[in-house]
Amino acid sequence: MKILLTVGVILVCDYTVLYAQDNVELPIEPEARAKLGEFSNSMGFPDGAADQFMKLRQDFAQKAEEKAKFLKWNNKLKIPDLDCDTNYDEETNKMKKELEEEHGSDYGKLIEAYEEDGEETDLTCLVPSRTEINCKSKKCDKKYIGICICGPKKCDVDDDGLCESGSLSVFTFGVFVNFCIFYLIVSFF
Repeated sequence: MKILLTVGVILVCDYTVLYAQDNVELPIEPEARAKLGEFSNSMGFPDGAADQFMKLRQDFAQKAEEKAKFLKWNNKLKIPDLDCDTNYDEETNKMKKELEEEHGSDYGKLIEAYEEDGEETDLTCLVPSRTEINCKSKKCDKKYIGICICGPKKCDVDDDGLCESGSLSVFTFGVFVNFCIFYLIVSFF
């Protein structure tokens, strides 16, 4: 009986730890949507541009047969310094076109390319697994320039199940939680 109870608890914990994020339906939190709207307005984009951007992200995720994760605003997400001589929209569109020509309709490779080559562009926001967004604009002469970055960056896991930055992976965290629960259950019986 103890074993069945323990196995049941472990299975429930595995499900909640590993799959809780997939059950979120909303594409962006209200604060992030408001700030993205403010950014769009500061750039001179028409009303509703922020929603169009989110729709583009969701459409890309559907084509890639993935689910776009819920985006939240993160002011700590690093954005490169903006240069008034750089046309970020033009550079991003050029890079997007080149990557689409190179990878065609292989959305898996296209997502990888957006993560690697487009790391400091708006293309990071098309990556369905990204969960944070931050935007920055700057007034240059008579126009505004700006960029939005989505993160966090994809983590490369080493042999110990740790990200190269040193943080725990979800798998390692799940194993740790399972061992703690198992110990607590066994110690009571």
